[in-house]
Amino acid sequence: MNSAPASTDIPAPGDPADVIHNGNPYFEGKPASISREYPTQLHAIGPDGRLRLGAAFDLMQDIAGAHAEILGVGIHDLRRLGITWVLSRLMIKFDALPPRADSVRLKTWPSGVHRLFAMRQFELSDPATGQRIATASSYWLMLKLSNLRPVSPNDVTGTFPGNPDKPIFFEDWGKLEPAPGSDPVRTDIGQSKIDYNNHVNNAHYAMFAQDWLAAKLGYPVRVNSIRVNFNFALRLGESIVTTGEVNGNAFRAVGHTPDGKNVFASDGTFAPMEIAEK
Repeated sequence: MNSAPASTDIPAPGDPADVIHNGNPYFEGKPASISREYPTQLHAIGPDGRLRLGAAFDLMQDIAGAHAEILGVGIHDLRRLGITWVLSRLMIKFDALPPRADSVRLKTWPSGVHRLFAMRQFELSDPATGQRIATASSYWLMLKLSNLRPVSPNDVTGTFPGNPDKPIFFEDWGKLEPAPGSDPVRTDIGQSKIDYNNHVNNAHYAMFAQDWLAAKLGYPVRVNSIRVNFNFALRLGESIVTTGEVNGNAFRAVGHTPDGKNVFASDGTFAPMEIAEK
């Protein structure tokens, strides 16, 4: 494993003319997608020697932010308008185990607007072989900082890039069951979980779900697919209680504050994790 910085943003390999042509001068001619190769640093590797679920979430947020900056809708661009991005929903499905390798390649592109959600897709692959590791779809909201009410991205920038020639991996799945399950696990929110927006980073909620599942079963698990709806932002000093249900290789995990407010809802599939030989 190494700790070199991620490579420079580049258009998707084999697609040098992959630029936006949607008639909106704000986006016209900008890269329709970008691709980055990330080193798989030691802290991002789990006990099976492969990329952690939370690390995959972190990398997707990183490359999404990088592309948004290139498109002129990054977090700093929006803050000047009194607006910010909030990740509302994300689904990832692993087609193959992440490789025991020094790096992973991510590719991302926006997919237009669905209702008030800006859609963005991700593809993870092994740089050495080109094998696809995982696909993911995410749904983001633009919120006014003054009242945290959503605004349509199309109203902020004009028509948002749609990339109709590129796939949408997972269509919007709507609301997930928020009712509590069994076997509660409480987590107190410390400083290490707080991000730039001064609340718990969304990657942690996927890890709360995986942690609950491992505690419930009594052994480490690899999440093969997961859908997460992010419903409430936790801040420093608050707490979350995660509960859920298991049915075969499927699970449901939800998080609530101690007074019952739903924080996140998730479901997915899993398998026992094979621990790497040391």
